[in-house]
Amino acid sequence: MARPTKEIKELRHRIIKLDIFKRDNKIYTYFEDKFLNNKIDRYVVPYYFCEECSIRANEDSLTIKEFSKLFSENKESYEELLKILKELENIDISITEYYMNINVDNYYLSNSNWDKARYNEYDFRVELNYELVKRALGEKRTNELVEDTGLILDYMLDDSFTYKYLKNEEKEKLLKSLDEKIGAGYKVIIERLATSLIPEDIIEHNRNKKVYAELDLTKSKEELIEFVSKLKDDFDEDPSKFPNAYELLGVKQEVTKCTLKDCKIYKEPKSLKGLSGRLSDVLFIYDCKKVNKLLGGNVLIEDYIIGEIERYWREVKKISDDGFYSLKEYEKIGIDFIDNEEYKDYLSGVKKP
Repeated sequence: MARPTKEIKELRHRIIKLDIFKRDNKIYTYFEDKFLNNKIDRYVVPYYFCEECSIRANEDSLTIKEFSKLFSENKESYEELLKILKELENIDISITEYYMNINVDNYYLSNSNWDKARYNEYDFRVELNYELVKRALGEKRTNELVEDTGLILDYMLDDSFTYKYLKNEEKEKLLKSLDEKIGAGYKVIIERLATSLIPEDIIEHNRNKKVYAELDLTKSKEELIEFVSKLKDDFDEDPSKFPNAYELLGVKQEVTKCTLKDCKIYKEPKSLKGLSGRLSDVLFIYDCKKVNKLLGGNVLIEDYIIGEIERYWREVKKISDDGFYSLKEYEKIGIDFIDNEEYKDYLSGVKKP
């Protein structure tokens, strides 16, 4: 291996001196600590990880001036970060933008509802039939509500969500229209909170394999379990039994299945690090390698990366018997999920075309 140039050595010194590409940086520990050792959240962790991947795959970037304006009301909290960004700008503008966007998006993630996103938590909404609303309120008013609320009744009743909320007389008309409607005039849609928190623009296409199954919750748990189990068995046997719009229109799709048993982002189930800890290692490794790519040299060498991870787990987390040994494997997960956008495949259940 060639000896590093004087320029690379200088870059390495300046980057490491900033103490930002460290395993105990909050951009890694926030994700990890949120779910660490909480077995009930093992189904939620991959969704959060995929959102972290989407942040790194996004090439849109803010300038430091735009960043300063965005957080002008919370300047004290971000004064130190602004100082770091200005120092990074003197090294390389592309690294500055990359690091800044990770911090901006993680700020929004930390202030979202992910704290409540347990695998068994859910959100629901009531969607009204267009013709039902049109018969009650007229076409003009219905189209107005479609644009503002998507005819989601929860939103239509919420004056904090829309100033076009339903008035009392309109509620009466809707009730009358519901009574007159032959067949279902509405649907109650239940979504897992973890999946509903993923922004729609992350996936970028509608080629997902989600299905909305009719469940009568007044029936016994045993009956519902048997029904859902049958759906899952039929799907596993042949996913084409549940075609989406693309498939019905003749587009062939390859389904992506991911289980705790065989999906690569779930590997090492016996590790004391926990799933969120291991995936935080993946993000750290990816970011260090990204620095090298942006700077065009081996600035953050593998000995540094491995040493940082081992230091963190042994000295900070006091896990001395769980040494880090799979940098290449973790690096590949990062490349696959971020650069090759497999996070979209995981979230949609369909390999992108």
